[in-house]
Amino acid sequence: PTTVRASKFSLRGLFMIVRVDDLPSGSVSVLKKIVDAVGNDGNVYIYGGWLRDYLMREMGKEFAPPINEMEDLDLLIVSDQDPFDLFVRIYQEFPEDLGGLPHPSTLRLFFEKFKIDLTVTKSLRGRVYDFTVNTFYVPVADLLRHERATIRSVHQGLSDLKRRVLRVVEGFPLKDYPHHTLRGLRLIAVYGFT
Repeated sequence: PTTVRASKFSLRGLFMIVRVDDLPSGSVSVLKKIVDAVGNDGNVYIYGGWLRDYLMREMGKEFAPPINEMEDLDLLIVSDQDPFDLFVRIYQEFPEDLGGLPHPSTLRLFFEKFKIDLTVTKSLRGRVYDFTVNTFYVPVADLLRHERATIRSVHQGLSDLKRRVLRVVEGFPLKDYPHHTLRGLRLIAVYGFT
């Protein structure tokens, strides 16, 4: 099927589209296997940094991403299932690519040109987010089915991204998470946020 490139902002400037062709090379078949492994036990979303970077490139914003860093896709699985049970099913699809379990609810997989971190949560909105510019998400099943999908934000991150404003999500206890403070400093340095 023919895919129409729709990478411009809507008339209101509130959303953008991502296409399957925009994803890291080789990731589509991996995403299909993950969606199949999760099945009806949850919904899989691409979220966070990869979408932020994609949007910045589409808006023509200049930034200096780290050199020689693999593309990093963060996937969120919204499910009531035990994370370990879901990870076992996914691991069975990619036994040679297992990168480890950096956190009890996160599975890391490494591929030739990209890596994937999978996190399980019970709710898309209930997940803890640090900065509004990291709250973008796309339903993977919709993206694969229609070859494109609308990028959404849980906390209206697009307007902050357009203005390059780094804003802490309301209620996030930044002082309790020093590594998120360091992430914020990195976003300021690399992306020119204020």
